[in-house]
Amino acid sequence: MAEAILFVDDDRMVLNALERTFFETDYRTFFALNAHDAFTLLESEKTDMVVSDIRMWPVSGYDFLKEVRARYPAIIRLVLSAYGDRQMMTKVICEGIAKIFILKPWDNRTFTGQIDHLFTMYRSLADLQSSGIISAEKQLPVLPELYIRMVRMIEEERSLKEIAALIETDPSCTVNVLKLVNSAFYGLTVGSVHQALVYLGVDCIKDIVLVSELFKAAAGLPPEDARVQLNRHMVVSSTLLHGLHQRLLAERIPEEYSATGLLADIGRLILLDQRPEIYRSIIERYVKEPARSLTELEMNAVGYSHAQLGALLLDWWNLPAYLVEACLYHHVISFAGRTLPREIIALIHIADCYAWRIAEGVGTMAIDKEAVGRFPITEKELDDHVASIINRADSPNR
Repeated sequence: MAEAILFVDDDRMVLNALERTFFETDYRTFFALNAHDAFTLLESEKTDMVVSDIRMWPVSGYDFLKEVRARYPAIIRLVLSAYGDRQMMTKVICEGIAKIFILKPWDNRTFTGQIDHLFTMYRSLADLQSSGIISAEKQLPVLPELYIRMVRMIEEERSLKEIAALIETDPSCTVNVLKLVNSAFYGLTVGSVHQALVYLGVDCIKDIVLVSELFKAAAGLPPEDARVQLNRHMVVSSTLLHGLHQRLLAERIPEEYSATGLLADIGRLILLDQRPEIYRSIIERYVKEPARSLTELEMNAVGYSHAQLGALLLDWWNLPAYLVEACLYHHVISFAGRTLPREIIALIHIADCYAWRIAEGVGTMAIDKEAVGRFPITEKELDDHVASIINRADSPNR
């Protein structure tokens, strides 16, 4: 049976437009003018996705989607709003209320393509979960307590100073956050967690805290050298993503995409923790034979790739679709229907390829020509930008 989508908006004209947009698709569609009618439909119709406006009355879209999450956690939740409210966007995404935030007016082809892609991605994750990956990995990490407390403070709309104070209760996390921020964002020296929050935003720092806590939990476990190398890889990826975005697009990367380069390889950390000897053998073989596909080597060794494992974990943690997408597809360049902007997709891939060269010595890692082609730049110019960003990030006099 075709997937069912429920659209909720208190503007009848918007619902009519949505009905026209999806009329020729194979999806079963339902429409509601308010939260009460929407819940009536949810009780009677099997629904796979809810797309809701935010600014509705008498129940806001935020409160409606929050209740949908509580009652029907398996339903994919999206926000469709005419208000480019960055604070609300951050709040909705940070709290896991919605997977993505789409602004009105929409382009019909882009919108339906995104819906198609989201269903494809989440079907793929459901298949992975049913295949037994979660049960095979007996000790998959839960969300760290510091991260959970931070998300709760965001939900309570606590001040940046209060959130910074929470992070600073953990000295090792504070050091890691400042170290990562100062290595990843050239041209700035951040001296406090509060400054980092002001400059980078809560969404970015929240995900940096997540990665910091995961690495801290694994500290001291063998093989430590592999963890140091992987940490270096992820920091280099994040450094290059931000640096290249600034240089090639002449602007800072949007806050909601800040951690995509950092979290894209989270599956490697989990694989390293769960199967250290197998992980080491895969990486050693890949370094010696870079022409081989890393995904192929992982599939042969454990039956799935680090990209699949990481994406499944991020989805299990109820993190946004674009983080899951960055993780699942960072080795596969395809622009059609993605929730991430095309330039971000290209830069994540480029940054990851250079990180292999810089952090792990895979000197012939091939960069997809279509990714480089998104920017008016030669390969030599790209090499020069990367060298400059890394030298600046590693300089002790920054």
